[in-house]
Amino acid sequence: MSKTVKILIHICFWVSITLISFITVIRERPDDLLRYGILHIFGWVYSMPIFYVIYSLLIPKFLAKKKIILFILLSSACIILSAFSICLLDNPLRNLVGAEIINLRFSEMFLKGIFSSAIVVIISILLRFSVDWFTIQRIRLELINKNQASELALMKSQINPHFLFNTLNNIYSLANRHDDKVLDAMDKLSGIMRYLIYDAQSDYVLLSKEIMYLQSYVELQRLRLKDPESVEYSLNGNSGNLKIAPMLLIPLVENAFKHGDRKATKPNIIISLVIEDNILKFDVTNVIPKQAIEKDSGTGIGLSNMKKRLDILYNRKYKLQTSVEEGVYKSYLELELENEL
Repeated sequence: MSKTVKILIHICFWVSITLISFITVIRERPDDLLRYGILHIFGWVYSMPIFYVIYSLLIPKFLAKKKIILFILLSSACIILSAFSICLLDNPLRNLVGAEIINLRFSEMFLKGIFSSAIVVIISILLRFSVDWFTIQRIRLELINKNQASELALMKSQINPHFLFNTLNNIYSLANRHDDKVLDAMDKLSGIMRYLIYDAQSDYVLLSKEIMYLQSYVELQRLRLKDPESVEYSLNGNSGNLKIAPMLLIPLVENAFKHGDRKATKPNIIISLVIEDNILKFDVTNVIPKQAIEKDSGTGIGLSNMKKRLDILYNRKYKLQTSVEEGVYKSYLELELENEL
């Protein structure tokens, strides 16, 4: 869902609330519509802050990440603060517009504020869930409508004929030179093909298998480089029984090898994979040739398909950032993974 549509939804929501307020005023104070109508609009002073704190901060940061207890505690704190503000500001605002002052004890006013603030919190949660649900449905529908194109893009990323041809050619050269690396290269290539044909067809695979595939891909790419040390790869942490969608990491590495400057001072490609508990942090950087025009970086079929898969499979559980800084292309992916059952 685009930002414009979301803004329109919020405008329509608050306009609807205003109309409902005026209908209430018409029924209760038909003889003084303007004064009490303005007083109802002043009610936004209490409702909008707590509404958007819940909507924009607490739901995505805590409720969406299943930190339910923390969400309840923080929401309760917001409700209490909002109730206090109602107790302090309600009569001064009534006095400002010349409306009737409500003579209630502080405890009664506070309970009234708690009730009205809790309603605002519930409405905020319902609206956020509704907007997110429609967003997910739109993305799913888009993927269904473009199913053939997506499948073709995925197949191209899985079995790249150019990569396969170069790898076989490099293995042939190693065999001609009777190089001991030939057996290791053939083993890695067969492992890649086995992974693509069998494991990658599943919805999820063990993270350890995805990492083995990634390592084999990097090693085979090194075969075609004059200086294999120009590629730096590191892995820290234990994958354990964590699972991941297959072929999810490879587009960032493919992009680095595709756009990397082979003449740059080594290392010109740095791949770092860190696992902390159930959080995967994947960092890929590569030097870009000075004369290159960055028309492909971040917008290719592989990266585009990757972003759509992340939206569907890891909604609110991932962070993907790409940037170009001083001739270096940087991509960073952070994923919250689950354990294999």
